[in-house]
Amino acid sequence: MLMLVFIMAVLRYFPYSLREHQREVIEFVEKKVKEKVNVCIHAATGFGKTPVILAALLPYVVGGGRRIIWAVRTGNETDRPIEELKEIVEKKKIRVFGLSFRGKRDMCLLARELKIQDYTGVSILCRKKRKECPYYQNVYLVNSLLKQPLLFSEIYEFAKETDMCPYFLQMELLRYAKVVSLSYNYIISDLGWTINRLVPFRNSFLVVDEAHNLQYAASSINSDRITIGSVKRAIGELNSFKSEKVTILKGKLKDLMKVLESEGRKISGEDDVFDPKMVLESSDIDVKELELLVRYGSLIHSRQLKEGKAPRSSLFHLGRFWLTALESLNIDGIAFLKFRENGNFVFEIWDMRAAELLKDKWNKFRLCIFCSGTLKPIKAFSETIGLTNYDGKIVPSFADPSKIVTLVPEE
Repeated sequence: MLMLVFIMAVLRYFPYSLREHQREVIEFVEKKVKEKVNVCIHAATGFGKTPVILAALLPYVVGGGRRIIWAVRTGNETDRPIEELKEIVEKKKIRVFGLSFRGKRDMCLLARELKIQDYTGVSILCRKKRKECPYYQNVYLVNSLLKQPLLFSEIYEFAKETDMCPYFLQMELLRYAKVVSLSYNYIISDLGWTINRLVPFRNSFLVVDEAHNLQYAASSINSDRITIGSVKRAIGELNSFKSEKVTILKGKLKDLMKVLESEGRKISGEDDVFDPKMVLESSDIDVKELELLVRYGSLIHSRQLKEGKAPRSSLFHLGRFWLTALESLNIDGIAFLKFRENGNFVFEIWDMRAAELLKDKWNKFRLCIFCSGTLKPIKAFSETIGLTNYDGKIVPSFADPSKIVTLVPEE
């Protein structure tokens, strides 16, 4: 009788015929939710992880007021969970609103008109032009949109047709969403506050899809790079300013180029390390001068926006790079690397502290579920992301070994 009740509960939210191991995984997730234990699932692509996990969690959303935040590696992957939610809503005749959430770079109509495509440029545009943006001024909640789950493209097209800002319309809808699909950055970076205030993490289940990518994603957020070309472009930008300070700065940046070229010629092997403090001291550049580079870069941003151009500044980037490098000195897990790439010398700040950066993120949520087709060994994965309170499930491969052929092409 109990098994029948469970099967009926599963079928209430699972939109397809159950295949091998799917009911087992749903039961496992449901059990761990009750125990308040995080979940790690290793299951091959094609197993049906998305509908399986949704089926296990939706009873707590529909009947318990919880919410689901589904994190994916890139914005382009956010639609998949909502497509499955649409399938569930249609086939099971339930009402659960959800949306795939995208950042300003994908949603800003003004940026598209100005052909601004990079994240930094769109963020600067929004910050400096928001009050006068006609699309932002038109935003209001449209209740009819809450009737069914929405892909980002559906929100974007509706906003475009009604002259609203797609990003801020999306923010209006977000507070009503029971399922939200978004990129890792909104979970593991400082961008999280924008989501947390409308979809409280403490009341939400977090599902991290393709979770084996977390280590690289965490490292990338706090990493940055420059080339000698970055310094050349910064010198070119200084030519638009006239003062004794600017003349001195140009001379010091030329010295910085020489120091970096010397450092590049010393690279031993595929990559090597450099000392940011030594590089700046050899160029006679101090913190105040780095801050001055950032301020000149901000002036260039404002000037470019007035001219209807994308806000880009090598001065701004160069100043921030070296200020970050100085702030990161003597921090275990941050490396300063130099290497050759496409004939250029590259200087990079690389943050390797994935476990340290991520370990405090998971306790902010009601429960976390990590899934991937390449998650095992699960113990090693959990250590990499700083996860402690968890249980793992490895789903046997459904591939028939007798039908697998390995081919090695000849050179």
